[in-house]
Amino acid sequence: VGGHDVIVGAAANVHPSAQLARQVIVGAGAEVAAGAMLSQCVVWPGARAEGRLDRCIVTPEGVIEVDPATIGMTRHER
Repeated sequence: VGGHDVIVGAAANVHPSAQLARQVIVGAGAEVAAGAMLSQCVVWPGARAEGRLDRCIVTPEGVIEVDPATIGMTRHER
């Protein structure tokens, strides 16, 4: 499941087929779906991460992509 610098909180549900590459934090009670691929992401407590995500913050309300080149953020509503 995990690579370098991966932290999974209490009662978090990470599907066995999910891939957590590097610098990933999964909050307490969060869910990482089957087939998900996460790298440099924070999944807030109670949130659900699915698909391929890189440099994102996953909240219960949606996904925020962080662009380090511009230090800006783009929000995607669920």
